[in-house]
Parts: sequence; C-alpha cells; structure tokens
Amino acid sequence: MTRILNILLVLFSCTSCYLHEGQLGTSRNLNAAKSNGMFVSEYAVIGGKFSSGSDTFIEVVEVWVEKRWKYDKYAKPIIDHRGGYNIRMNVRSQDDLEGLGTKWQPGIDKTIFFVPSGLNGMIAYAKIIPDDTIAVYVQNGSKLNLEFDDYEILDTIVMVRTE
Repeated sequence: MTRILNILLVLFSCTSCYLHEGQLGTSRNLNAAKSNGMFVSEYAVIGGKFSSGSDTFIEVVEVWVEKRWKYDKYAKPIIDHRGGYNIRMNVRSQDDLEGLGTKWQPGIDKTIFFVPSGLNGMIAYAKIIPDDTIAVYVQNGSKLNLEFDDYEILDTIVMVRTE
C-alpha cells in the first residue's frame, strides 16, 4: 500500500505543474502562426527596414498578426479568453534589437508598443485587429510619448496588410 501511495505521489508531483493555466505565447515565425491556427493577417514593411538611431538600418524579415493565445496544460496553443491580438515583427538579427526599450522604443500609440520577444523579434498587444496600414513610430528613449514635444522620432515603420 505504501508503495502505491509513493507512486501516486510521484505521479502527482510530476504532473501538478501542468494543472495551472499556461503562459501567454507568440508564434516564432509566420509559418508557425499559420500551422497552429492563430494567424490573422500578414503585413509588409514599406522599404523593408527602419532606423533605430544608429548608423545601420534594421531589416524586417516578417510581420504578422495572430490571435492572442496561451499554452494549455499540454503545451498546445489555445486562444486566450481575454481576447486581443499579437502583432509580431521579426528582424534579420538578434543584434539589431540592442537598445530596444532603453535607447529606442517603437510603438503605434501610448498603449500599443513593441517589446522584445524571442531571439530576433518584437511583439505588441492590441485589443482589436489593426488597420490595413499601420504606422509604427520609432522614438528615441525608453518611453513612448506621441505628443512629440520633447521627443525625437527616429523613423516611422509603415506596414501594409498583404494577406
């Protein structure tokens, strides 16, 4: 009997961490968003690159919108009950994101701004599906402020829906 209880205790210990709601997720790339059923739309960046204030330009590889989701207890993506959407932008190199959130900050407005996500990506959360054309302002500094009085806009990323 003790042996059975020990086995049950071990099994419960091994599986108990999966009984809690999962963490929010984002697809690693456009193909993953499509294959996991969360894909909403794809965007192209006009010009394909933008400046973060350095002498080099950051090349955008892909941009897409997907349903906001989280992992279930089996590590499978499920739609987040709070709703909303992920706007994901992948760039060519992880090194390109140096200074994101400290030296430069991209955003659409004061509530929709990009933060690092994964090795070479940025993500923003939106309550509604974005428009067919999105203007993302790249601002000097760490806090997005679209009143522009004392803030320098380094570049504007214009994204247009393609799919």
